[in-house]
Amino acid sequence: MSRQTNSLRPSKFFGPTLGTGLLLLLMSIGLVVLTSDNFFAIGLGWFTFLIGIMLVLMGTLQNQPGGKSLSRLAAAQLKKITG
Repeated sequence: MSRQTNSLRPSKFFGPTLGTGLLLLLMSIGLVVLTSDNFFAIGLGWFTFLIGIMLVLMGTLQNQPGGKSLSRLAAAQLKKITG
């Protein structure tokens, strides 16, 4: 197995999910601007825009430092309730 050097690793903040979301946002805005007379393209751009926003939000939440994960928090709440 080869080890990656620090220069080849993606940065800690700009992960693959966030990068894909930003790319989809830019592409959807470009699609709507370039083909503003085509309603199908506008609808496709709208859904691509929503998917891009979702991926950007997932990417920023994925890169949050520390904290409890949702499953651990849910398990702790369940343990409190059941005793």
